[in-house]
Amino acid sequence: MQKRLFQYLFLFYISTNAIACKPEDNKNTEKIKYSDSLGGFCEKAIEIPYIAHSNLAADFNLLATQGINFKLFSNVFGETVESADFNADFKMGWNEEYLLIQYRYQDDVHYLSPSKWLFWNGDALAFFIAKDIENSRNVVQELYAYDTEEANLIRTYKYDFRKKNTYKNDINIISNAYKKDSSYYFEIAFPFASYDCKGKQGDEYKLQLVTYDYDSKADTGHISYPFSYIVGITYNPWAAKTIKLTKEAKKPKDLIVRAFWSDTDSIKFVLYGDEKYNDKKIVLRDKSIIYFDEKIKKNKTTLFSHSIKMPVINQNFKIPALFIDNEFIETVDLSLLPRKYIKTKPIRFEDVIRVFEKKDRLNPQTDSIVLFLGSSTFTKWENLEADFKEINAVNRAFGGSIAQDVNTHLERLVFNYKPRKIVYYEGDNDIYFKMTPKAFVDTCKQFVARVHARMPETEIVLISIKPSPSRKKLWTNMQKANTMLKEFAEKTENVRYIDVSKHMFDEKGNILTDIWENDRLHLNSKGYEIWYKVLKEEL
Repeated sequence: MQKRLFQYLFLFYISTNAIACKPEDNKNTEKIKYSDSLGGFCEKAIEIPYIAHSNLAADFNLLATQGINFKLFSNVFGETVESADFNADFKMGWNEEYLLIQYRYQDDVHYLSPSKWLFWNGDALAFFIAKDIENSRNVVQELYAYDTEEANLIRTYKYDFRKKNTYKNDINIISNAYKKDSSYYFEIAFPFASYDCKGKQGDEYKLQLVTYDYDSKADTGHISYPFSYIVGITYNPWAAKTIKLTKEAKKPKDLIVRAFWSDTDSIKFVLYGDEKYNDKKIVLRDKSIIYFDEKIKKNKTTLFSHSIKMPVINQNFKIPALFIDNEFIETVDLSLLPRKYIKTKPIRFEDVIRVFEKKDRLNPQTDSIVLFLGSSTFTKWENLEADFKEINAVNRAFGGSIAQDVNTHLERLVFNYKPRKIVYYEGDNDIYFKMTPKAFVDTCKQFVARVHARMPETEIVLISIKPSPSRKKLWTNMQKANTMLKEFAEKTENVRYIDVSKHMFDEKGNILTDIWENDRLHLNSKGYEIWYKVLKEEL
């Protein structure tokens, strides 16, 4: 009986992909947790203090004395501007009802984006929070812009990634904006009720803040300062920092760490911080590897700057930790660092592909999978893998992609998996970006030829381009592309065509109106029900 119980617990552990983090036992360093399955040190949560409250206004006033303060200083590449041009920081605290944030910034030129939704093309703040970061669809995003022309007017854009529809307003985030002296302030109270809970000591959340600074519409020198050195939380579950609700909080270290790829063969580390760290020993190490062991020598702009040689494509990435005089500072996930292109041409969606690779390292896929590739129609299908669990579906679609993007990343997207079947959806964006139907289909043919050259037994299923109300004017060209895809599939071995589009019209030949999100481009739950029924029968 005891043996059977142990087997059950072990299987449960494996099935839930639990990652055990054990304390790293080293006499010379602060004890932090290390996970063999994760491949490195475990992130240490940032403590956020409890603030006793009587009303919301008092809470924000109390933040000034009881909250923990964080600087937003430099972009992901360690670049910054003069403090006279722009500087920003924020304070945090919590109570049973709300996570409280008071954001402050100073700017020599205040510019508000003319776009109603694209706030990041002007001075703005993006706020992201998630409870269960293993699913990036658990993110709530809120964008803020302070309109100086109308006192205390705060423009907001909300995207609740937990919902099927965008622009939901059922999250009662309380926000306020004002100008005081030479500073602009945003005050945000995020309700824990959004996650059906109350604030509780010991609970952890994932948080990312990004502040954007523009000086004009033609501004090419705009800059954004993120809280975490990794960005892209809406597709990258690790692009945020862990915060922990505590009764009291330790003051955070006056250090900002930035690490990024420089072109293809090196990682650069940049530190900003207090001069008290000058001449101290700084070490980046894994359990068995020391990446560098240097002395901090402050220069005119940074506290520390150092580069190490390492190829971008590396299947053995670790998560080392940074120490200063044996004191733990921060973990650095080498696999997910942003990439700066200096001498090389930028590669679209490189960051997304590396997220896929990290997921596969943590949860290796078998060779018998059915691989779903394509653009946001598959990306936003939240339950795709669960819906097609019986055929071992793996979803590796990425929103905004065109057919050529799949070809660019073919080695890492397809050949790493050796799938028995590929379900392929592209064309929506290709036609939108003015590619001709023939050019699009030719790109699809290249995809098929390259896959079958190495995996001739793999069946490739081409899905028809869908008709959406927002792209109704493009439907004629999309129909031409669909006809060409069908003809190609009929003449090519191990290639099949599935027409889902014909199920998206009513009896009068009009596009169904109740199957779309508010953008009239992406499918809602009703739309995905149609796709599920068609694909389940065919696959």
